[in-house]
Amino acid sequence: MLNPLIAEDFNAGRGAMSGRLSVRESAMNVLHFLGHLLISTFGVGVAAAVLTYAVVLPLHLFFPSLGPRTAGWILTETPYFPEQIVIGLLWGFEIGRRYPLKRGDLFERSKVASGLQSLRELYGTQGFLDFTGIPDTKFASIATASLNISIEEGPQYHMAKLDIVADKEVAARLRAEWKLPEGDVYDQTYIDQYLEANRDLLPVGFSRADVHGIQNCPDAVVEIRLIIDPAEDRSHVEPKNVPCEEHHDVSK
Repeated sequence: MLNPLIAEDFNAGRGAMSGRLSVRESAMNVLHFLGHLLISTFGVGVAAAVLTYAVVLPLHLFFPSLGPRTAGWILTETPYFPEQIVIGLLWGFEIGRRYPLKRGDLFERSKVASGLQSLRELYGTQGFLDFTGIPDTKFASIATASLNISIEEGPQYHMAKLDIVADKEVAARLRAEWKLPEGDVYDQTYIDQYLEANRDLLPVGFSRADVHGIQNCPDAVVEIRLIIDPAEDRSHVEPKNVPCEEHHDVSK
């Protein structure tokens, strides 16, 4: 007899195989069923490790655009599965994969610096634009060094308003191609992807410098302005970043 914890998902899984559900719904039901079955049989820790390395990790390797947190989310829709464990395991793997300095390597300060830059870029894809990493290096008498990095993520930014400064027709076409909706976690690499994908719609010479990103730290949002035609700009005051410190000062 099935454990009551997984009976509901087992029935959902059988429905998925009957062809009445979409491919995505079928896959979700199967993942939920496996998650409940593993938790019921082996406990939370083992289930998290198995599903992370057998399902989520391969998914991320073959489909990098999903990202560590998005891939983790696939398994965490079930209320019984601990989101922090899945994300923590996958995020830790991704950090280790990107950092160029491994155990046993010759210690080089340039690798420490490039590793911090890689981490900054990684965290930026998940909305942590104020990421800081502080390295602490300790040298031992046996010609070895230990490196500890203290990470401060800061607020996780989300996409706010998209403002396209252009005539109505051009603005409408460009807005239709923008795939980062308001309220989603902000990905700092998306603008470059957008510019590359829509080069034919943009004027010659348009570059990243013509894109203004305005960070509002208190609200943890980013507003994007694409200045296609400066003559169409009706704003009289150029928007500025709002740091958290400034917000606190105003509120006193």
